[in-house]
Amino acid sequence: MLTFLPFSPHRMTTTLASAVLLAALTLAGCDASAPSAARRPSAMPSPTATVAPRILYQADFTQRASEWTLPPHWSIANGALTDDGAGFNSITIPYEITAQAYSVNIQIRVSAINGSGYNNQYRIDGYTPAGKLLYTASVSSLNQQNHGFSQVFPAQPDPNNPGFGTYDFTPGVTSRAYNVQVDGRYINFVCGGSSLTTVTSALPLAPARIELVDQSVRLTVESVTITTP
Repeated sequence: MLTFLPFSPHRMTTTLASAVLLAALTLAGCDASAPSAARRPSAMPSPTATVAPRILYQADFTQRASEWTLPPHWSIANGALTDDGAGFNSITIPYEITAQAYSVNIQIRVSAINGSGYNNQYRIDGYTPAGKLLYTASVSSLNQQNHGFSQVFPAQPDPNNPGFGTYDFTPGVTSRAYNVQVDGRYINFVCGGSSLTTVTSALPLAPARIELVDQSVRLTVESVTITTP
């Protein structure tokens, strides 16, 4: 004898819900490897590209040698600028800097020391367009072993930072990079990858023109580049 259970709306709802759940699981099983939208990883952000410094001036001793005014003892040959080291000589980079933040990058190779004593040196000087000294970054007190001191100081130091950076330095006779970094009134001198303590000027350091000064050192300037961030 068959027994009929009374109709139950609750039982019908439960049965339909179970059927829907079963169908969903069956469809999901067709592509189990596909992540759901909730689990799908979001796109990775693109890395921020490093912004290269903008070149304000770059010397070309082969194609644009005529830009340079050559005082006595300086010459340009074989794609480089050379000073014979006879006495005290200076040469001006043919570009006036107006940027408030800039970097002067000079690659120098020392061939010989012509004299003896504390005056043997080469340095990078910054001047106002009118000719007033702003700062000096130098390698000085060189002897026959090319051993000396590297230092940087503003012509008018900030009263809150009256000192100047200096450290013992042996430039050697190989090619070395010398870099003067200016940001507003801050100066940093980097010699062969070694950085001095940043010093502060009481005066703005731009606009500026740059001179390369040499005394009793036979040297070759392989490159000159001025950049701004």
